[in-house]
Amino acid sequence: MKTMSPKERVLRAVNHQETDQIPSDYWGTPEVDQMLMRYFSVSSLDEVLERLGVDIRYIYGSGIIYEEGKALYGPTARYIGPKPPIFEDGSFEDIWGVRRIFYKVRSGNIYREVVQNPLRNLNSVQEIENYDKWPKAEYFEFRGLREEAKKREMYGLIFGGVNGGSFTVFHQCGYLRGMEQVLVDLILSPALAHALIEKITEFQIAYHQKMLDEIGDLLDILMIADDYGTQSDLIMSRRHFQEFFKKPLGKLIELGKKHNLKMMMHCDGNIRKLIPDFIEMGIDILNPIQHTGPEMDPADLKREFGKHICFHGGIDTQQILPSASAEEVRKEVLIKINIFGKNGGYILAPGHLLQLDIPTENIIQFYQAPRIHTDRESDSSEA
Repeated sequence: MKTMSPKERVLRAVNHQETDQIPSDYWGTPEVDQMLMRYFSVSSLDEVLERLGVDIRYIYGSGIIYEEGKALYGPTARYIGPKPPIFEDGSFEDIWGVRRIFYKVRSGNIYREVVQNPLRNLNSVQEIENYDKWPKAEYFEFRGLREEAKKREMYGLIFGGVNGGSFTVFHQCGYLRGMEQVLVDLILSPALAHALIEKITEFQIAYHQKMLDEIGDLLDILMIADDYGTQSDLIMSRRHFQEFFKKPLGKLIELGKKHNLKMMMHCDGNIRKLIPDFIEMGIDILNPIQHTGPEMDPADLKREFGKHICFHGGIDTQQILPSASAEEVRKEVLIKINIFGKNGGYILAPGHLLQLDIPTENIIQFYQAPRIHTDRESDSSEA
């Protein structure tokens, strides 16, 4: 088979067509980005991705957190709205008015944890309407992104990404209201829950419409993100997902489809019960396939849903990548390629952001394995 461009490889995989090799994607924390830049002696993440042979690039967005008006990840929209306040204790407000603080976890990675939910104590729909920190699409400038997108036109190009905390609807409700209270609202205060979801969706539609007007013709994939699963089951019932979140997410999917984009859904945990809904809604790619929980067996998922959706991810970042040997990582990658990649429909990627607890040699082996696998198959075929 002829060698494909990264973009062709990605789009053929999404369309369940044969590829010259399994396409790959990279998700890492900024600390891992820097570590790999030092390892390869390069000065940019793009150079790292080139060394790793990654087929996908991102334009980041979808409600990303901003610090002092600058994006955590790039390239992304330029924030030109009111400067969010920074407090004496080092905490700061993101663009939604959610107060956060830097927190270093055991691995050494730094996250921006929520310390105050600004809408936690409200009791009425009118209070949601009166909230004075709703972000506006006019706070973002997209025009400079055409040049960035054109630089990456040979790759599968995604707008979105969860880096920096860019969840679409449900988790944004949690950041604003508190996750426990949101789940209570779904049962005891449905009118309030619908009002909150509507305000968030209103911004997301306006934001994405403005972005698509500028660069939609240069993109391949639009990514939305919300975690509806725990390790063992759904966070809420399927009925509540359908009642409160299926239609708002469907509006974004419809918007992406109007621009001829493939739609990618990031949803952590055991979310098997929702996969039929995702397919019905028009999702083309499902990430991250955290298969360590019940009901998420890779072979079962491929058999039941593999004709309808492309799987993205599937390599465990909790046990395999941090703790296994490089050879064990290689074997794990090949197992997932053989399961998910049969007859197309698979993009190799980690099941979460790569973090500093993962040995560098395991990351390198992770991305080398599919190329070695393809080379060996080619040699065998020629023989």
